[in-house]
Amino acid sequence: MNTKILVGIVVAVMLLSVMGLLLVADQDDGATGEFVVVDDRGELYRFDEPAERITSLAKPLTQILIEIGAGDKLVGVDTFSVDLQDDYPGIDLEDISLGASAWGVNAETVLATEPDVVLIYNYGSLANIIKTMEGLGLKVLAFTPESYGAVYELVGKMGDLSGKTDEAADAMELMASTKTTIDEAVKDMDEKDKPRVYFELGTGTHNTVNQGSITDVLISMAGGVNAARNETMGSHYKPSKETVVSWDVDIIIVEEKHPESDANLVAKYDNPSSPEPEIFRLTHGYNTYDLNLVKGLMQMAEYLHPDLFDFS
Repeated sequence: MNTKILVGIVVAVMLLSVMGLLLVADQDDGATGEFVVVDDRGELYRFDEPAERITSLAKPLTQILIEIGAGDKLVGVDTFSVDLQDDYPGIDLEDISLGASAWGVNAETVLATEPDVVLIYNYGSLANIIKTMEGLGLKVLAFTPESYGAVYELVGKMGDLSGKTDEAADAMELMASTKTTIDEAVKDMDEKDKPRVYFELGTGTHNTVNQGSITDVLISMAGGVNAARNETMGSHYKPSKETVVSWDVDIIIVEEKHPESDANLVAKYDNPSSPEPEIFRLTHGYNTYDLNLVKGLMQMAEYLHPDLFDFS
């Protein structure tokens, strides 16, 4: 099939059904008010109106809020969120930085931002800070998105929370239509016909990723096979040069900031008995669990199947 498939508008119900992302309305368990939000702990908070003052201690949540037009509602962010400053120069994240990560922040400092709600990761290591903030009377919502579907659902919740429901719906439609378009194109593709991919992080330490990582998810969704998928040495794995050569990959993808040149990568990892692998660079920040996830999926699909996809 050589015709390029362009993203189109698909009926919303069909999209969600195909994706398996059909959302179930939050149970309010007797709560009243305009809306309720349930976090990943199962904790439920009632809001009489959208939050006007939001403190975010989780970079993915900060990014989602900015992407759906709620950046002006941020009154405090963690230091990791400040890394988004270059991507969103219109939001002065440095000015509202709390000077610490979620793990090091002082609950009283968070309280001083006078937030309507605090957003944080749902990690066990943050249980004490969450408990302390809630003890100060703060509404705390904890989320840890770990899949494409989880990000999709989270965008909807952030839209409700911030009053940016239309903007969130637009972002969700793009996520749904992109996934459906790719799924339909590659669903009947035999595994042996899918390109084998070696991915290398941009740290310059030659680490790759295996099953369970966001990059592995993107490669699989885009119709490829991650050569390191079944390696068992943790979520990040450093294979030898000889191991990568033995994988005989079709495509090498590295993060945009990878220090080595394309020529060096080919010279290092090319299997002389096979065609030379193609080299691509994934845009910085595209392999994260926020709204850049859909951009990463588009880019991966175009790299792996240029004859099928053009999302420009």
